[in-house]
Amino acid sequence: TYTITRTWTASDACGNVTVVTQTVDVTIEVQVGDEITSPDEICNDKTTLWDLNSYLSNTIPTNGTWTNVDNVGVLNGSLFNAFNVAEGNHKFIYTYDNGSPCPQSITVIMPVKLCGIVAGCDDVKVHNAFTPNGDGINEYFNIEFIDQPCHQPNSVEIYNRWGVLVYETKNYDNNTRKFTGVSEGRSTISKSDELPTGTYFYILQYSDGNGNTITESKYLYLTR
Repeated sequence: TYTITRTWTASDACGNVTVVTQTVDVTIEVQVGDEITSPDEICNDKTTLWDLNSYLSNTIPTNGTWTNVDNVGVLNGSLFNAFNVAEGNHKFIYTYDNGSPCPQSITVIMPVKLCGIVAGCDDVKVHNAFTPNGDGINEYFNIEFIDQPCHQPNSVEIYNRWGVLVYETKNYDNNTRKFTGVSEGRSTISKSDELPTGTYFYILQYSDGNGNTITESKYLYLTR
């Protein structure tokens, strides 16, 4: 914005003099240019720095100014950090001078997504001791939250101390698929036999809710 001031002096034959002043305020309008939407997956669980200049054409000068319209995340120069930013399409405007009388602008939309562990997906918790003695308490091998859809598919294998497979299943759910201390049958172990008190070894595989497979191998204690 700038001001133009004009002054005129007028006089007549009688010697009367009048001074006239005109003030004009000029506002420079930014010429709105293209709107660009980032094709990248911008996750709000990472501290990745996104260079907004990388979305500009090679013909655009890089000495302009970025404005964080939604005031989200951290913008340092042209570098945007989306960590903990709310999910949504966030707007950034780049203003630059291309030699014309009016500044130019380009809008870049950054689509931030909720990544990481799926909402409502609890961490799996394995209870590695159980007592299948018929008292109705702690009767089966309990794997908390394994039945949540985010942990599918999953699989469980249980071996005795000699390395014999005594139980295996897919999509363990603590309900229709659960280990109650009864053999599933393999080699020297007869199917439907109650397994004796002792130390066993389990291998658990499941999804973490973010596309990764977790494998856990530990001891399991059975007491009758």
